[in-house]
Amino acid sequence: MTAPKWLTDLLTSRNGVTFDVIRVFLALACFVLLGLAIWDVVVNEESFNALTFGSGVAALFAGGGVGIGAKRNDEPDQ
Repeated sequence: MTAPKWLTDLLTSRNGVTFDVIRVFLALACFVLLGLAIWDVVVNEESFNALTFGSGVAALFAGGGVGIGAKRNDEPDQ
């Protein structure tokens, strides 16, 4: 079973075959942040703080974008 094309395009470098470490860990970090926010609301019965969650997601995306931009020259061409 293979992953859908949109998922491999999201997690691979320019050539569409080689997985990019920064993109994979960025996706993993976003899923963990979402899971921890759900855990905090459901299990700990805390109210959802959109400002804290949004700033956390923004920091992850900003750091990931900087990492991907800095690594752009190392990616293999098609």
